[in-house]
Amino acid sequence: VTSFDLAITAHCLCVTSFDLALTVHCLCVTFDLALTARALPLTRQAMFSADLLKSLAPTVFEDLAVEFIQKFYPEMYPYLDPKRPIEFLDKELAQLTPESEDGKRAVDKLMKVYLVGMIEPRIIYIHGEVQGYPEKVFDERNFIYFYRLFDRFKGNIAVNVIYTDDNPNYKPSVFNYNCMGTKLLYSFPFCKVMDQDPEQLANSENLFDTALLTTYWAIQRKKNLVSDEDLVGLKIDLMRRLLSKNVDKNKIRRLCDFINGYIRFEKPENKLNFEKKFDELTKFEKNMGITEILLRQAHEEAQESIAKAQEEAKAKAQQDIAEAKAEAKAEAQEEVNKERKNAVRNMRQLGFSAEKIADILGHPQNLVLALFKELDAEK
Repeated sequence: VTSFDLAITAHCLCVTSFDLALTVHCLCVTFDLALTARALPLTRQAMFSADLLKSLAPTVFEDLAVEFIQKFYPEMYPYLDPKRPIEFLDKELAQLTPESEDGKRAVDKLMKVYLVGMIEPRIIYIHGEVQGYPEKVFDERNFIYFYRLFDRFKGNIAVNVIYTDDNPNYKPSVFNYNCMGTKLLYSFPFCKVMDQDPEQLANSENLFDTALLTTYWAIQRKKNLVSDEDLVGLKIDLMRRLLSKNVDKNKIRRLCDFINGYIRFEKPENKLNFEKKFDELTKFEKNMGITEILLRQAHEEAQESIAKAQEEAKAKAQQDIAEAKAEAKAEAQEEVNKERKNAVRNMRQLGFSAEKIADILGHPQNLVLALFKELDAEK
């Protein structure tokens, strides 16, 4: 099979089980066989970009998974379970989305997200994919990945695609299927990086927007809409904004690595110019900004100390309350026992039997007999 359309014509009367279990029958085997035949060839520039994405994007997904969800699934973000971190199912994804015959595979991540505070669902699987070049059958391939994930995890599958190519008209988001009355419509959300507003991305506090802005400027350079010289200032601005954010330092370091790796200079002199400016920027951070950095660290340490002290004080207060209750209960019980013993002594002196005393006081007879023994021992 070398053509999806010819395959439909040739095999439309063949019936094979459809993995998605939508009570339909179609030619699933044709989908898989047709993928390589219909993929568009990559230019050297596009291949270079795709290779960069393949090496850099997975790390961004892992480091910024929470920020990714905050941006693209804001309705889900408040319900993330803080006690159960997001899991990355790389092995499961590799089994469901094997490499094609030419060795290419998608730049994607499968995230297992735990939620709290919602009735249903409690777990959602998010398939995030970065597509760096136009692929004629991408919508079809994305659907195949979806129904394999659907079959594997039995529902609760969310899909999001980020297009990082430079073709303004390439925005697949729907897969249609129609064969002899059997119809299917599959749609998925996407983000076209070159359509984003760079100013809005730059002013965002979400670190995933920083990654998108990095990709945006790389696309603009690829289209020669910004010069290699302009890229120096843009890249320094990205670094400056990133270093100024009060977030996890490991995330900042790895995002700096992403910016350095993805935005590259053609001219050696511009690379040297950037490195010089970046050295000046980091020296400023180290020297001129040392007080601010120390104050920030001191503030963070103070906040941690305050939180720890509050937890310790709360635990101590709870312990003191528990001990006070136990002590008061013990004292009250001791007083009850004393009064009971005095009552038994007085009634015994009046000639009441143990059985009669137990009946009058409403105590078990063996308890009264035990008190008799204590009173005899005191004589």
